[in-house]
Amino acid sequence: MANLVLVGRSLAALLPKELPPPSLEVTVHRDYLQVALCRGDELLVPAMDSGWNLSLSINGKTAHDLSSSGRQWVLPIPAITTDDTVLITARPSKTETAAAEIIEHTLTANEKAAICSVPLRVYAEVDADQVTGRCVLMPGVMEGAVEYAFYLLVEGQKTQVRWYEGSPTHTFILTPEEAGRPVQIRGFVRAAEAPRQKLSAASLSLNTDPLPEPTPAMPETNNENTVETLSNELKALEKTLLQASKDNVGKFTRDLLVVQNRLYAQLESLSWLQRRLKIKGQLPPLRGWATSPDVLLRLHAHIMATRPRVIVEFGSGASTLVIADALRQNGVGKLISIEHSDHYGAQTLGTLQAESLQGWVDLRIGELEPWEGEHLNPEDAEKPSRWYPVSLLEGVENVDLLWVDGPPGATCLFSRYPALPALSDKLAPNAEVWMDDTIRQEEKDICERWAKDHGFELEYYPLEKGLGRLTRPGAPVVPPAPMPQTTVVVSDDDAAHPERALGLDFSLPEEQGKDEH
Repeated sequence: MANLVLVGRSLAALLPKELPPPSLEVTVHRDYLQVALCRGDELLVPAMDSGWNLSLSINGKTAHDLSSSGRQWVLPIPAITTDDTVLITARPSKTETAAAEIIEHTLTANEKAAICSVPLRVYAEVDADQVTGRCVLMPGVMEGAVEYAFYLLVEGQKTQVRWYEGSPTHTFILTPEEAGRPVQIRGFVRAAEAPRQKLSAASLSLNTDPLPEPTPAMPETNNENTVETLSNELKALEKTLLQASKDNVGKFTRDLLVVQNRLYAQLESLSWLQRRLKIKGQLPPLRGWATSPDVLLRLHAHIMATRPRVIVEFGSGASTLVIADALRQNGVGKLISIEHSDHYGAQTLGTLQAESLQGWVDLRIGELEPWEGEHLNPEDAEKPSRWYPVSLLEGVENVDLLWVDGPPGATCLFSRYPALPALSDKLAPNAEVWMDDTIRQEEKDICERWAKDHGFELEYYPLEKGLGRLTRPGAPVVPPAPMPQTTVVVSDDDAAHPERALGLDFSLPEEQGKDEH
């Protein structure tokens, strides 16, 4: 018993005579402030139903408000200087709050210095279907004029882009698919005279509301004609439902026709391509990541017509076989194929050897490595810039055609951008650059930047996965060879009924029989 008493006394001696008051602990992160409700060194456990109103004021003026439950919150990085007075206040959200329940924290000099060391802050504001991003660059970080770019991220995925311009703000309009989902703005800034000097940061994630559905106005009724009004409304509703059913079927049919046309176009392109090729075997599968048949057909026809002496491609595969076949039929030319994967490189080499085409191709394989040159990928991006070893380009000169289909898009942002900077001084005077997959925004951004920085004219072809073609101004350009185009024709009389092209009829009852007279 004596031991128990002694232990009890020892534990009691360790307990503080008075608990420290609640306080706010602030941690400065790169893109946000973390605010925690503490008592001493421990997080304060609030009541389960407690809520808090958090505010951040700069020199007495409220800059940010937040209402939330819990004991930890995040606030945007405030746009301050080390001379500003910054106060964070937490108030219980109940109606009546005693002064003793209000918790305040004035940022210390070290906390303000840490905030001011963040060179770029990005803020986002949501107003109905609009999301506005704003960049604030700390003074002295970059010299001279600067340019800003913005990404709209919906649930972490990039959906809209504004490329570099002088304005530090931009407003995105949410689509119905984007509205109602968490959004975030990622901002970029670069020096206008030194584009490689770039910074990026992200705003806090904000919730958005779904776009409201339009509410039709209801007709006025009275007690005397209620039955007649209800009958008219039921008839109108029946007609609306029938029309909606027709519209839905019409949309489905139009979509079906589009899919049918696209599928047929690829099958026909594949058929024409196989007729042109002088190979014994079959092409590798042209779905998934492979280049689509319509692009390969255009590529083969272009090489046969222009007879280039030197072609460089980034990313080997079916295109390697198609290009090599065209060179062999021309009887002149060489393809330098750059590949990063030993596995796919071995597959390509085996296909070339089976067709006795290896003599027309110089296949060079090397693992991707850090890229130190100019790049659109921000220096602080999650995935650093990587590209093919520059040593693989040794001896390459007077390139007539540059075909860009690699490295994979998952390598980093704008993964294919280095292709032209790396070869710009190795191109022939009238060289052309072809970019695959320009249905993707990143590939379009790359093409537009190449055209601007290297003096090319840019044209897009609406093929299955898109094709971008860059040519020299004033250079003789061989027009693209006629490509097969087959579509299901809908006559003017059937414009309202596209399903009739498929032998179907979804007309409303009152429309049936009209076309017979």
